[in-house]
This record gives sequence, structure tokens and C-alpha cells, in this order.
Amino acid sequence: MADNDTPNRVQVVWNMIGGDSIVDQLIAGTKRLVVVESVLEGAALDAALHAAARVDKNTTHLRYLSSTTLAPTKGSVTLAQAGDVFTGHLDPDFRNWATDVAGIDTAEAPADIYEMKKDGAYAQLFGSLTSAQGSYEEVVAACHPLCWQQGQIVEFARSHRALLRQDGYGTFFLFEVNGELFVAHVFVGGGQLEVHVSRFSGTDVWRAACRHRVVVPQQTV
Repeated sequence: MADNDTPNRVQVVWNMIGGDSIVDQLIAGTKRLVVVESVLEGAALDAALHAAARVDKNTTHLRYLSSTTLAPTKGSVTLAQAGDVFTGHLDPDFRNWATDVAGIDTAEAPADIYEMKKDGAYAQLFGSLTSAQGSYEEVVAACHPLCWQQGQIVEFARSHRALLRQDGYGTFFLFEVNGELFVAHVFVGGGQLEVHVSRFSGTDVWRAACRHRVVVPQQTV
């Protein structure tokens, strides 16, 4: 088969094994996905395996979109002092809640980008990326590896603006100050960036219909 037929061939096979509709069943463990290498070859096989890998990253509340890499950052950078980046609005609660605390310098860091597919509060959204299934305290403990340094959040907004949720909807980043978890939500509106802050313990339910995004450090198994 000619190379220019590969995308169509991949789509046909992906539809044969269930396509996007099988994702929730795969996550729930009620379906198994078997890729028979004899069906595909070359670029078609590679594309199908990448599609299967994308399914593996999906959770009960989030759908995996893509990955990127953040440049090294300085721990001295905080969200409360990033008015040069967030020219649309910089939430005063970053200062009011004493989050203006320096962190640590970071090296290059891979990031995974998700969008919501099910309504949920912060603990449900971020918790779905962990194996925690117990109390709220256990979810909080499990979510610490999902935290960014504040400088990394600023860097993502500055350098990866196109990967933020557009049209006035939010992109969520988890960070920690003095043992407490906070969520920075970044918005793109009117050609400018805005950033707001919430406590992770907040119980407001975010709607999946808005397809808010969640960005976390890429986790290694």
C-alpha cells in the first residue's frame, strides 16, 4: 500500500478495534485491546501503537492531548510577581494567601496536557491521575508529585501559549506552598493572559463541557 494511504489505513483499523468509543471501557478494565502486528506494518503500525499509548494516558476525568518540554526555570520566579506575563489579570490572592514564596531552580521538564471529559472538583481531576482511592488526605498526598514550581507555570504560559485552553476557558496547574496545595488557572482572553488562584480543597465542580485543560509533570512508571 502506498505511503499516502497510511493515514486512512490507520483510521480504518482504529475504527475496527473500537476507536474513541472504547476508551472508557479500556480504563475501567472491562475491555482489552490487542494489536495484531500482522494487520499493520511500518508507519501504520507505529501510528496505531501511538494511538494505543494515548488511550493508556486517559483517566476517568481527563483525556490526554499531547506532551511538551519546559525550559529550565529559576526558583526565584513566583506567580505573584509575574505581571509582565499575566497582563490581563493577576489575582491578588497570590499575595493575600502568602503564596509569594520562592521555590527551587529546575532543569528541562516534560509535561503532559489533558482536557476534561467528566465533571469534577480539583481533587477528582488531579486525583484521577494518581492511584489514590481513599480519603481526601490520601488524594492530597498522592497529588504532590503533580505539583509544579511556580516558575515553571510562568514559563509554560510564556512559551507554550498555544497549548493553553483558548476562548476564555481555563488551564489548571497544581503547585505547593508550605505544604498546602493550590491551583493556578490560566486563561487566554482578549489577546492577554490572566491567572487566578484557588485552594486545592475547593469543592466547586468544573464542567467537562468547557474542556478545561490540566497540565502536569510527566510521570514515569
